[in-house]
Amino acid sequence: MARAEDAPKPAREKTFVWRFLAGIIIPALLVLGRYTFRNAEKIPARGAFILTPNHYTDFDPLVAAYAVWKHGRVPRYLAKASLFKVPVLGAAMRSGDDGPLDAAVANPNTQLVSNSPLLAALRFTTDASTVGQTVRARMTVRNRGGVTLVNVTPSLLTVSGGGALSPVSGPAPASLTLAPAAVVRWRPIEWPRVLDLFGARRIAAMTAWALLVLVLGAKGVEALDAPWIAQKARRVSAITRDLRPLVPAGATVQVMDTTAGGIHALLRLGLRQPTRFIYDFHFFHDVDDPRIASLRAEFVDGLERGRPAALVVLEESWPELGYARLAAFPELVRLLDRSFTLAVTGEGYRIYAKRSDS
Repeated sequence: MARAEDAPKPAREKTFVWRFLAGIIIPALLVLGRYTFRNAEKIPARGAFILTPNHYTDFDPLVAAYAVWKHGRVPRYLAKASLFKVPVLGAAMRSGDDGPLDAAVANPNTQLVSNSPLLAALRFTTDASTVGQTVRARMTVRNRGGVTLVNVTPSLLTVSGGGALSPVSGPAPASLTLAPAAVVRWRPIEWPRVLDLFGARRIAAMTAWALLVLVLGAKGVEALDAPWIAQKARRVSAITRDLRPLVPAGATVQVMDTTAGGIHALLRLGLRQPTRFIYDFHFFHDVDDPRIASLRAEFVDGLERGRPAALVVLEESWPELGYARLAAFPELVRLLDRSFTLAVTGEGYRIYAKRSDS
């Protein structure tokens, strides 16, 4: 057992590279606006955590990064893979060891890999890695044919993307004979992630970050006066105003919305929902699918059990626009007719209040 004094010291997050970038980005942010951060004590002082802020403009990721940095942590982004391919933005994001949300990975399902009935599945033993760690891949092959296959040999895997991997060992065995209905698993093929010599890639990305700040800063200033932002802010204020007298202390409110501001209003009022659903779009597509039917049933059951004081329906939605979409959800319509009354019709929203006799 290691003694306490032998325990490794935690690595510093705010390295020279990060402080250099912060020295470029933060002054630009402070020129563009003033920022107030609430509930900052909820950001853990150490360890991994996920922060999921609202995202209205292209400028928002930098503001979120500033909030995290200001409270002692270093921001890293989990984003869709296409952003990592943008010339300036992609280089900057890759330099921070950020990760694409939909990065290309091997299909974990069985797939046809030859003209004979031979099926293979490829699985990685870890979902993510950092520089210097080992990446292991395991292949499972099944012979679904009626004859024995001889000299079945996996080809070397091809790595794509911005990273670099060097093969260490495998596959093992190099080839084998596969009898009918037999299944074999190749032992892991290993690569260490190649080190970035002297941090050259990160240092080279500093310029990309500076350009990114200038570009997004200009876009952020341009977006400040976007009419739809002001319209959404007015809607949030109106919903907040109309909900406040309808909801007693300790009660819940359910929102049916996508991105029209309903959840924002609940945040302002400090209200919780009786269900786990913060969006409603999944109730209105592929309605014959049993999975959608299950989500609908869970939603209605949650409303009946949770007995919210109000239900807010936003007009903007997807894939069906307008309040008419509710007609395609008959179980919900019956619940509204039985237990709620239409109390408020505002610009882009309706509030159904719980009946006192229900």
